[in-house]
Amino acid sequence: MQQIQSYYPDPLSDPARYLTNFERVEEIIAGKNVMALTTDRIECVIDCNGLYLANAFPGAYGYRFSVPPAIHAIDLLYTFYPMTLTLFNGTDVTIPVPIAYAKGLQSYFISFAKHGDPNVERGPGTVQWPLFGSGKNIVDLDLTGFSVTTDDELPSDRCGFWQSAPYV
Repeated sequence: MQQIQSYYPDPLSDPARYLTNFERVEEIIAGKNVMALTTDRIECVIDCNGLYLANAFPGAYGYRFSVPPAIHAIDLLYTFYPMTLTLFNGTDVTIPVPIAYAKGLQSYFISFAKHGDPNVERGPGTVQWPLFGSGKNIVDLDLTGFSVTTDDELPSDRCGFWQSAPYV
């Protein structure tokens, strides 16, 4: 319990971080500091499990999709481009995406499926995709294109706590 208190302090002891226990629980689940308006993540469910799997499998690759609105699963529009969505009223809608980014992302995934390495047949405008490794290297896709960076959004200390499962 003390460890949870240190990672997610009581709102009364740190009102600059969040004001209510609801916001505190939101940070535990969603991994976002509400007062700082950081990006929406699902820390203990997705981020920490992703970090655990990346560390468990040394041949893992990681990426972040930062093209606005950069919400969970929006990259599927690029992965499966061209994609038509059927709305509840039966209307078909095609959502426009930058084709070069969609084709670049698809080239990585196709290369990985064929060769176990996203770099073998990667498309034009992409970058060499490094292994995740201890450096937490990822490819980030944002409005400027593909780039290699370090995933600084994965909190090793808090994820280590969730992985150890002392609450079980």
